[in-house]
Amino acid sequence: MVSRRDFMMQSSLLGGGAILGTLVPGSLFAGEEKKIHINMHHIHTGERLHQKLSTHEMLDASFQAEMNRFLRDWRLNQKKTMSPKLIQLATEIYMQTGATKPMEIVCGYRAPKTNKALAAKSRGVASNSFHLKGQALDFHIPGVPLRALGNLAKSKKAGGVGIYPASHFIHVDVRGYPASW
Repeated sequence: MVSRRDFMMQSSLLGGGAILGTLVPGSLFAGEEKKIHINMHHIHTGERLHQKLSTHEMLDASFQAEMNRFLRDWRLNQKKTMSPKLIQLATEIYMQTGATKPMEIVCGYRAPKTNKALAAKSRGVASNSFHLKGQALDFHIPGVPLRALGNLAKSKKAGGVGIYPASHFIHVDVRGYPASW
């Protein structure tokens, strides 16, 4: 878990936008500051997040707090600091699809109690899930085929990518090395 203090220290030491350019290889955020578009809908809470901001503003503590709230464990209403790298990755994937409809969020952070309950019901839930660390996101984008979405996520080489056609979502995480299933 990256604490707010550590997040702010990293941001200030690396010069705001510079941290984003180093997080995902071949990042859209590399180089000069750019305007980005975040458009999300959480399917379980009905909440929407629609913002246009600069890459520098993505590092702002108030934006990070909003993402932590939006991607919280909706079952227990518990928040966790979400990985800035994960937020960048999801934003890049969304922007590169050219989608106009919101990214449909299935799961962001998952509290240990929630993860344990889900793991008891399904073999597909890892006991050491990256959702527990605020480093994973499950989503789909209406109008974008899951296979194409998964291939785009894999091309980022930022971490794990799982495609779940029966449940109609992909999983992305920022484990630090490519993996797929």
